[in-house]
Amino acid sequence: MITTNSINNISNNIKPLTTRINGFNQKNSFNIFNDISEKSLNTFNETQREFGKDLTNQNNLTTFNKENNKRIQVNKNIKINQIKKDDFKTNEININEIRRQKSQDNNFSKKIFREKENKQNYSSNNIQKLEEEDIQMEDLTENNNNNQTEPNINIDKIKIENITNNIKNKEKELNEDIEMKNTNFSNLEIKNPQNVEEYFTEIYSTLKLTEDQFLPDSNYMSKRTDINSKMRSILLDWLVEVHLKYKLVPETLYITTNIIDRYLSKKDIKRTKLQLVGVTSMFIASKYEDIYPPEVKDFSYITDNAYTNKEILKMEMEILSTLNFNITFPTPYRFIEIYRKILNLDDKTFCFCWYCIELCLIEYKMIKYKPSFLAASAVFCAHRLLDLDENGVAEKMGYTYQDIKLCCLEICNLIDQRKKSNLKGVYKKFSLEKYYKLSLMSYD
Repeated sequence: MITTNSINNISNNIKPLTTRINGFNQKNSFNIFNDISEKSLNTFNETQREFGKDLTNQNNLTTFNKENNKRIQVNKNIKINQIKKDDFKTNEININEIRRQKSQDNNFSKKIFREKENKQNYSSNNIQKLEEEDIQMEDLTENNNNNQTEPNINIDKIKIENITNNIKNKEKELNEDIEMKNTNFSNLEIKNPQNVEEYFTEIYSTLKLTEDQFLPDSNYMSKRTDINSKMRSILLDWLVEVHLKYKLVPETLYITTNIIDRYLSKKDIKRTKLQLVGVTSMFIASKYEDIYPPEVKDFSYITDNAYTNKEILKMEMEILSTLNFNITFPTPYRFIEIYRKILNLDDKTFCFCWYCIELCLIEYKMIKYKPSFLAASAVFCAHRLLDLDENGVAEKMGYTYQDIKLCCLEICNLIDQRKKSNLKGVYKKFSLEKYYKLSLMSYD
């Protein structure tokens, strides 16, 4: 049994132990607190140091950004000033160029005015000289009649012949000037500055003077051994279809034909190379006239790859060297455009004239006519076949009806034979709606 004494003994023994335990706990707690405080302090100091570093870095970064922005602004101002200087220089150059062009235009206008005055003075002087020479000739004949003997004439026969020859030459020059002036440009109206109607007389005169320089030999086929006029017609009829397929400008077809005829006038080729000459000539003409000409491979493809790109380019060099790079040619189409303005032709009449000259392209015998003459004949045929007033039409173009009568008859024969012919290129082209179906119409 547990007695009171035993309980007291136990409690007396426990008290010192409790006191010791409490003391131990207080000491350990104090040590733990000290450790925690030291660690917290160290952590705080470390955090403060890192914060200071971050603050320093941030200040340095702000300073760097400010300096960088200043540098960027300075460079930007330098570039802006440089651009302004360049713009100022460019504007100054443009102003000087405009002034120079204006001065050139003024000089050109003055030059044209002086040329016109010189022409007038020249013609008036020629007329005066002719009158004086006529008077001299009349005096000579009177003296000759009075003397009735050749040996007693004071002036030799040689001088008389020289005078008569000079008179004939000057009369010929005057007739040419008069022929140019007979062309009626009074119907022209200055509406579109790009048409330069004020220079129409000079343009027409230049075209008339230069058309003789680029005509082919009208009898060259008789000198060729392996090709003939029928082959030429077949080639050109096919080229009309190619021209229509690639939607080339009208001038290209006429320059193509002129290049072919002029080249064949100078070179004798084999029939196997005739198509190559044709496509190469159109390749040259399209590069000369069209804004977006077909490429070499397109012309090789249209021949069903019968000729390679290299063959076409080689033939191009040969043709250009043979013709001395003379491609410019006053075509019949260009003269029709001039006659259209002189006579105020409507679209259908102009298109019919176009139809006539394209029929003449295919026919070898028609190359004997000059482009201006062929165009004038086509215009007259259009007036007669479309029942238009033909009085004075030929005279306004600088010709008479008797001058163009034979050519008109040949054009009418070509129109009559269009349906019977095996060459249908031009016939199909002008049977389209945009060409007023002219080839399908009947003409009396």
